Amino acid sequence: MIFALSVHPRTVGSGPEVENRMSFALSVYPRTVGSGPEVENRMIFALSVYPRTVGSGPEVENRMIFALSVYPRKIESGPKVENQMIFALSVHPRSVGSGPEVENRMIFALSVHPRTVGSGPEVENRMIFALSVHPRKVE
Repeated sequence: MIFALSVHPRTVGSGPEVENRMSFALSVYPRTVGSGPEVENRMIFALSVYPRTVGSGPEVENRMIFALSVYPRKIESGPKVENQMIFALSVHPRSVGSGPEVENRMIFALSVHPRTVGSGPEVENRMIFALSVHPRKVE
């Protein structure tokens, strides 16, 4: 299953620099997350990743960026969770290795329940960026 990321235009801006910022959906396979109502109720959100965090150049292209897999029961709910800043993990290739075993390692978005992020203007203003991942990394 492939889930698209929700990115608001004003969040990422516009123009060539944005067009060149590749936004990919996360590849999530059924066997990884299972199936049924419990999976359908698992909300998948994009991670907050800023350009300066990701940077640019070969050293960044080779930096594997993985999302954290967080379940509702782990993050609970309430204001303390809403104020929790969630960032993507920057993992170097040597940390995760290479080859088929890595290709089979699933990349997930954060599993966050709606009540965790809340709703309203304060949430709309909370910038959500897609993970900037080089094409060859997500093939």
